Amino acid sequence: MAKKETKKVVDENVTATPEEEVVKEEKEEKEEKKETAKKYTVTGCILLNVRQAPSTEAKVMGCLKEGAVISGVPCGDAKWVQVQSESLFGYCMRKFLKPVTA
Repeated sequence: MAKKETKKVVDENVTATPEEEVVKEEKEEKEEKKETAKKYTVTGCILLNVRQAPSTEAKVMGCLKEGAVISGVPCGDAKWVQVQSESLFGYCMRKFLKPVTA
């Protein structure tokens, strides 16, 4: 005998549990980041440190060469951009990144 699947129906008037709210907020943040991701070129330095966190005290995860093109999302702090290249993910100082114009 086949097992009957049940679907969860959520009424608009029912409030979500705290866990569901966190998941919803995380999804919204990811969508927001996708929309604001931009391309940047490394400029003004030979090698740019990619750090684990948006701080000059954070561990250096690797470096990007001048002229490298990366994807980035501006952080709440105007000094940093969360960047991603083919092999690195971390944070770079915004003053060394120039937005790529189409």
